[in-house]
Amino acid sequence: MNYMNRAFLPGTFLLLIVCNACVTSKLTREAGFVEIFDGKTLNNWEGDSTYWRVENGNLVGEVTPATLLKQNSFIIWRGGIVADFELKVQYRISKEGNSGLNYRSEEVEGRRFTLRGYQADLDGADLYSGSNYEE
Repeated sequence: MNYMNRAFLPGTFLLLIVCNACVTSKLTREAGFVEIFDGKTLNNWEGDSTYWRVENGNLVGEVTPATLLKQNSFIIWRGGIVADFELKVQYRISKEGNSGLNYRSEEVEGRRFTLRGYQADLDGADLYSGSNYEE
């Protein structure tokens, strides 16, 4: 299972998280940053409940052998759109995990929970984590 700690942002923005990621409420509040996940509900978030849930204060994305994906399934933060922002995250990801954070992305017409745009990669083998590319 993969974990990503609560994201803090100055203002609101469009945060898009790829499968196998998790947001939690364990970071301390910092001046000028806004929490976008309450640690309890999926308020302001939209994603396929087959893959996304809240568990123990975490936003969990999980793919199992019974729920394999044919394409990415994002969870989309719908709490607003901003101009400039600074994103702070902490994450844990399984060794086999492959995930990422999409930002400044747009939904692909006709494909539910599918996005195109920038992605900061996160992978369990730590080969590509921190890489930025276009999804």
